Amino acid sequence: MGKPSLRFWIGCSLAGLVGALPVSAAPPPNADPALSGWFQSLSRPWRPGSGATVKCCDVADCRVTDYREVGDHYEVLIDQRFPGVRRPSWERVPERSIVQRTENPTGGAVACWHDGEVFCFVRAQEI
Repeated sequence: MGKPSLRFWIGCSLAGLVGALPVSAAPPPNADPALSGWFQSLSRPWRPGSGATVKCCDVADCRVTDYREVGDHYEVLIDQRFPGVRRPSWERVPERSIVQRTENPTGGAVACWHDGEVFCFVRAQEI
């Protein structure tokens, strides 16, 4: 058996790239279709100062969840409601992830979880 051919290595590289492509996010099985437009409207700055924005639900799984204030930051409960999460944990919300919205029709806080971090966060609507 000889050395692997160039074709072999190119095939392996392409397979690795395809496996690394982001997976599109999906709503939970019991999602309220009436809220779809609101969820799809959520966006945040891509990089500070860039002027570009990214839609939260295009890249992350967004769910209604619990949150708390700890000192000068928020934490959200990331649990089994989020795909791939096996154990619940409180996760810090980065400042860049806070979506400044006054309306939130979900009845609770919303966190969008992607690649091990809180990608977007909307506080529960204050009454």
